Amino acid sequence: MSSRPSFRPFARLPLAALLLLTASPAHAADVHRLDDVVVTGTRSERRMADVPVATEVIPRAEIEASGARNAADLLLSRTGIDVVSSFQGEGIRLQGLDSKHVLVLVDGRRVTGRLSGTVDLSRFPIESIDRIEIVRGGSSALYGSEAMGGVVNILTRSAQAPLSFETQGAYGSHNAGLFSGTVDTSNDALNSRLTAGWRRQDAYDLTPDTVSTTGSAYDEVTLSNNNTFHLTNGLALKTHLDYLNRGQRGVDSNAAGAVFDRRNQTESFSAAFEPELRLPDLASLKLSAYYNYYRDQFLQDQRGSNALDQFQETIDQLAQLNLQDERSLSSEHLLISGAEVAYERLSTDRLNAAYGDRVRGALYAQDEWQALGIPSLVVVPGVRMDFDSRFGSNLAPKIALRLDPTKALTLRASYGTGFRAPDFKELMLQFQNPSAGYEVIGNPVLRPETARSLNLGMEVRLTSWSALGMNLYHNEIANLIQTELARPSEAGSITQYQYVNVSSAMTRGLEASLRLQPFEGLIVEPGYTLNDTLDRSLNRPLEGRPLHKGTLTARYQHDAWGFGAYARAALNGTRPFYDDSTAGAPLTQAPAYTTLDARLTKTLTRQLTAFVQGSNLLNVGDPTYLPIQPLTVLAGLTSRF
Repeated sequence: MSSRPSFRPFARLPLAALLLLTASPAHAADVHRLDDVVVTGTRSERRMADVPVATEVIPRAEIEASGARNAADLLLSRTGIDVVSSFQGEGIRLQGLDSKHVLVLVDGRRVTGRLSGTVDLSRFPIESIDRIEIVRGGSSALYGSEAMGGVVNILTRSAQAPLSFETQGAYGSHNAGLFSGTVDTSNDALNSRLTAGWRRQDAYDLTPDTVSTTGSAYDEVTLSNNNTFHLTNGLALKTHLDYLNRGQRGVDSNAAGAVFDRRNQTESFSAAFEPELRLPDLASLKLSAYYNYYRDQFLQDQRGSNALDQFQETIDQLAQLNLQDERSLSSEHLLISGAEVAYERLSTDRLNAAYGDRVRGALYAQDEWQALGIPSLVVVPGVRMDFDSRFGSNLAPKIALRLDPTKALTLRASYGTGFRAPDFKELMLQFQNPSAGYEVIGNPVLRPETARSLNLGMEVRLTSWSALGMNLYHNEIANLIQTELARPSEAGSITQYQYVNVSSAMTRGLEASLRLQPFEGLIVEPGYTLNDTLDRSLNRPLEGRPLHKGTLTARYQHDAWGFGAYARAALNGTRPFYDDSTAGAPLTQAPAYTTLDARLTKTLTRQLTAFVQGSNLLNVGDPTYLPIQPLTVLAGLTSRF
């Protein structure tokens, strides 16, 4: 007998909005948030009131009020965002486009470790996040491959006091536990923040009549360190280090009755070095060098036999160098230009070769042209040229416009082209899952996906205490890469799928949100998303996307009482799914569902706050179409010194 494998060391929102609009006004600052600083749309600091590219910001105050445990949890009930749970982790869709079409950044740096195109956003712990910025659509010339659906930029926290400490501990359902600690120090020469965190939770099971589990148990350790060294007047050096180690455990079974113990051990490490020189006349020069390492070990151990045992290791490495120049050409023109070069290498047993590697490069330029002063009109033309050692070059012109006819109204329009090169697994994959009875193979003749994206937006500051945002979008995707049935299951064989280029696909829709502060301390945000999709080759909607989605968040803070409350709900409409393992691809409409989360906080002393929170309070979920964690209650303490 051979040795076993082992590891190596969201219908009444309009009515609700109307009722709230008749309430008494309150302060405007927290509603309109025009002074928030954002960086993603332009890769440089801008006030929200001035940014030419529409950018959604989730600030630290909301992050803390929500009680979210990680970036994926935080995005669950946001308008226009779908969080998709699968064995690859917690990915997101923007404007109906899959996770593989969403570029995920940390402090502006590309994240590695995609599994089947998905960056698992649960990898990013909430205690390290200062804010999240979201740019929808592919209208920015500053970002390349994977940014067809948009960009999610996770900005990490920096020190805010000369010396401070923060800790948090909690325990709850499913034997869930967490503890985190942070030390800040800041002076004229150095700003430094060190954070460590630990989390664990038992597995959960939505199929109690079987031995298999739905969600994995996990233990996780995270470490991060941000430093800014102020070297001279105008010259600063930023460094960043972070590390994650997560172990996951679960049980699988197949139709033949075989039972498998499954383990995943994931490690990721990143390091960045960023000198920045700020020059007179609104000019700056920034160099960024960084390295990302991602390692995933997958073990499947069959009980009572080793016939179907398997062990697979995936190592994804990325080294990238960016240079960006920002300068004011005149009082009307601000030019941002830059160059990037990156080397990526993927080593995994799932490829039909030992490894895959590629060199990527890019040149980009974007001009912010203040075409008119009153009314204000900003035109932002841009172009990006990407180079790929496996697919040659791609030219992507883009343009965005912002018109402010009045102080209370902002109109936006943007159009751009984008592309996404096939990843190594789509090209070279040879993955077999005997326990589930299928295999997936790569396709070395795949062509890059391309897209054309149009967005039309409007932001209306209705009163001093209310604001409305709306966006219409239309995306056309050519050469969309999806898996297709290559060989149906027959006696003695398993079902085989292969990556192929679908002729074309379309997503279009409406995103609308209302932000209200009817009285001091209360902020309410209802939202609605209409998302219409079409796979043109098969003349059917894209799988898993609800046509309608409504969201509602409410946050209340009473400082005198030291009391806070936060609640969020999301109503998702029916979603289409297809069984492509048999001819005819029958349609299943997964039922609509509503999720509800809530959190209460109470300040006990100046340094100590208690909280209790509940996730998935309606206890929805099913193992096939909605494999999410059941109702969970968590209670704990936060201390700050």
